[in-house]
Amino acid sequence: MKRLPLLAGLLLLLSPLGAATLSLDSNPAVDAKVTSIVEQALVHSVLPRLPENGELVASLEPTEQTTVYQLTLIYGEEQLLLDIGYEVESLYERLLRQLDQEGLALLGEQEHPYLQYRLGSGFASSSKLAVGHPYWVLDGQDQRLGQVVATKYHEEKQLSFLTQREGSTLGLGMRLATMSPLHTALSVSLDRNGQLGAAVQLSYALPMYPFSLIAQAGYLQMARFHAELGVQAEFPLSHLFGTRSFLARNLSVGAQALVGLGFGSETEVYLRSAGLLFLSCQLGSWSLQLGGGNRVGANANSLVEEGLFFSVGTAYTYTP
Repeated sequence: MKRLPLLAGLLLLLSPLGAATLSLDSNPAVDAKVTSIVEQALVHSVLPRLPENGELVASLEPTEQTTVYQLTLIYGEEQLLLDIGYEVESLYERLLRQLDQEGLALLGEQEHPYLQYRLGSGFASSSKLAVGHPYWVLDGQDQRLGQVVATKYHEEKQLSFLTQREGSTLGLGMRLATMSPLHTALSVSLDRNGQLGAAVQLSYALPMYPFSLIAQAGYLQMARFHAELGVQAEFPLSHLFGTRSFLARNLSVGAQALVGLGFGSETEVYLRSAGLLFLSCQLGSWSLQLGGGNRVGANANSLVEEGLFFSVGTAYTYTP
């Protein structure tokens, strides 16, 4: 615990230039360890949600109850009072939870869509968002901290439900910015016979989460070309496991089903279909995909393609 003041100072020094600042006044009667933990929690939870060059004024005072301190937060014309316990071992995590929801009061009314409620497996916003579409999550300095996808809009409650698919830990009050529902992907495949293939794919998020419409064109060894249409379903792991884990926030599992035509030598045309299961890791606008599947192609006389294949690729989401 002796390192807490040093850690708090490092957090402040490493904050980006132009970011919001913290002014904390602590009564001498307050334990120095408690002051340091409070400072860390405010830097981690509240400052990222404030606009650049904003200043958060905080004061920490003892109360008549020896086990409770009072934390006063002032930002502009907004003020928030919090009673916090003195147990050092659990104070940081408890204070983060308090600040996450109650800290929204410091931000006042917001005109733009933002993360308004934290749920067990994601977030909710009172803005009507396009189901199936991805959104950037921006902090107070308009830095991109992650991505969420709108999974459902509840008409009666007038709430949009969101699941995180990429990024760091997000805070309530952070703004949502539209991303394109169009994705482009490039993949390379290897089948059990050692034949290599390459494909380019376009996908468009449908207003039926988690489905997307996909179009694909590719090339296989033995001078075979192919083109298909299909559907894809992709589920962020945070939908099942919440957002505490880095892996849950950034990994997704998905499946594709494709049908189309293959084109071989001597004007040969045949029907083909393919299915793929994959694991995707989202990294900003890019994602890495790893998967395996089965494909079959046949003409009127015989099978032209058949068997399992392994695929690795990358995808990009355009954002204007």
